[in-house]
Formats: sequence, C-alpha cells, structure tokens
Amino acid sequence: MNPLLLALGLLLGGGLLGQPAAAPATPAPAPPLAQDADCVRGAAEPIVKKAVFPRSTFRLLPDKINGIETIACPNGDQVVIYNEGCEYYMLRFLITTARFGPPTTNPAPWFRHAATLMSGLLPGLQAPIDLPQGIRLLTARLNQDQKKPGRPLALGEDIFYGSKTMRSSVSIDSLARGAGNQTVVAVTFAIGPL
Repeated sequence: MNPLLLALGLLLGGGLLGQPAAAPATPAPAPPLAQDADCVRGAAEPIVKKAVFPRSTFRLLPDKINGIETIACPNGDQVVIYNEGCEYYMLRFLITTARFGPPTTNPAPWFRHAATLMSGLLPGLQAPIDLPQGIRLLTARLNQDQKKPGRPLALGEDIFYGSKTMRSSVSIDSLARGAGNQTVVAVTFAIGPL
C-alpha cells in the first residue's frame, strides 16, 4: 500500500469510504516524509494568498523542508494543505466540507465535488504546480468517463499532465466521513522529479 495513503488513512482516524472517521478540530501533522541530506527542494513556503483567505495559517515543520497550511473558508469549509516532498514536490489538500452529502460506496460524484472544491480555492492559491491545468484534466477525465463508460477513475489513480521531463499529477486519494454531516476529501497534486 502507498505509504502516503496509509498515513492519510491514519490521519483521518482510519475511516474508510462511507465509514465514520474522527475529524480532528486541529489537524494532526502527517508523518514527515523521509528527507535526503541532498534534497533539491528548499523550505516550504505559504501558497495561500492572505488577501483572499485572511483566516489562514502556515507552519514550517521541524524538518525545515515540509509545511502545513490551514484555511478557514468563508463558506465553512476547512482546508489543510500539506506542502511536502524532496525529489517530488507535493501539495496534499484535505478539504472538510458539509456542502455535499456524505460519501457513499460510489465515489464518482465526489470526484466532481473535489474538482468543484479545488476550483473554489484557486483564486486564493499561488503554487509552483499548475493547479488549474490539473483540475481541467481531472474534469475532462470525468467527462470522458461519463460519455464513454469503461474503467472509471478510481480513488488514488493519478492523472498525469505537464512535460515528459517534469511530469505533474493530480489524484483524489480518499473520502471519509467527518464529524456530523461533514466529509473529508483528499486531493494530491505532485510534480517531479525535481
């Protein structure tokens, strides 16, 4: 099993698709990724524009490479962004929302919800990954799945974009029930190798 997905599952309290998971009031830091002394990436920096999301915080983790950023959105959504990686630069978004129904055993509607949630965040993000292109390709893949049923997009499946030498990817990694009628959706964007 992918160690990032395992860590994410532990972070979400072990909740699986359609099952309750503890939704911490303050996000617990993800286990830091192993860092190489020759890490080509510098220290994480905030990607949230304070002018758009004034209720946001950024914290550099003790490893001085990875960081955690939080957003309390005006619509009530809560966002935790894990800014991490070394050879690959990754942004993992954990979005807690009550704007859609709780997850079911069918994740397909949540892929569209995830694209909608990420699109709503875009005006307030300035990232070194082409997030808009990733969301466009995610949406295009969902439209393709709808028009031509075959093997639909799966949780954790990467959609690749960018150049052959510096590939980017987006994936919807997990869905879990939070407290009350909230749902936590995890979306990861990555680029590399750097």
